[in-house]
Amino acid sequence: MSPRQQGMTLVEVMVAVMVLSMIMLGLITAMRTFANSYVALDAISQRTSSLREVNTFLRHSLRTAVFPTPDSFELGEGDLKWRAPLDRVGSAGGVLWLRLRQEGDELMLHFALHDEEASDLEPVEPRWDEAIAAEVLMTGIEGLEITAKWDEAMQWGERAGGAAKGLPRLLRVQVDFVDGRQWPALVVAPDGYSEARG
Repeated sequence: MSPRQQGMTLVEVMVAVMVLSMIMLGLITAMRTFANSYVALDAISQRTSSLREVNTFLRHSLRTAVFPTPDSFELGEGDLKWRAPLDRVGSAGGVLWLRLRQEGDELMLHFALHDEEASDLEPVEPRWDEAIAAEVLMTGIEGLEITAKWDEAMQWGERAGGAAKGLPRLLRVQVDFVDGRQWPALVVAPDGYSEARG
């Protein structure tokens, strides 16, 4: 047999297999890293989109808060109740009661229908979640701080002690997350502030 007709030696086969294995290992590692990066980026994108939707909804509903009676807006410790006109939510629309609060590690929004027969002199607690189910706006919440400026001269949250009623000049909602992230503070100026003071 001439030297040209000889096949590959065992050593050459082993070297070729090792080189091919190293290339395949590098390719699989790169693909796994790409897949993990894609999943993480997709989760961040979805979280950012969700935060944007919550921000837009809260900004609109707080800006359009209705103030026909003193009990139509109430700010307590980590609890905010207000009335606002909303498009159809569940099976109801129009002017609804809304309540924002932290429950465990969730930021919750509760709904209640406005009772047209309720007396302005004797406020009645709305029947929360009776007609429309509560919504989880965000999860992984560590803290919720809701403060207000009742007029230009006051500082944030200066009117402490008990629940504050009446529309503030400015309202600030700050959410802290368990993983250390902080939602940029949402600051809203209710449209009805001047008429509420007038």
